[in-house]
Amino acid sequence: MARKILIVEDDPVVCTALRDVLTQAGYEVVTAADAYGGISAAVAHRPDLIILDILMPAGSGVDVYTRMRNNQLVAQTPVIVVTSLQEQEARKRIWDASLSGRYFPKPVDFDALLKAVAKIIGR
Repeated sequence: MARKILIVEDDPVVCTALRDVLTQAGYEVVTAADAYGGISAAVAHRPDLIILDILMPAGSGVDVYTRMRNNQLVAQTPVIVVTSLQEQEARKRIWDASLSGRYFPKPVDFDALLKAVAKIIGR
């Protein structure tokens, strides 16, 4: 059974590219285009990993992250941040030691992302 990844990303071009790369690598992928959809999808699909943008309409990635950490169904789900924010700014907005090494600036280095995904949840 394929490992499931939720992508929460408002940019359709970035979301499609991430989905395609991860699907080709053998992962099952679910997507959400905003914070509300991201929270709903996380609870409904219980993914093995969440790839999360920070700057989105209808609530931010910070809202998604905070709500997930307060929901016992998905509180332990690992998160990778993919954002146009500089790493320092992203870390200010979401401060969690578990995100160390899980920040990828846009444009995304897909090879590095796939290595991180495999390290976190396997293939």
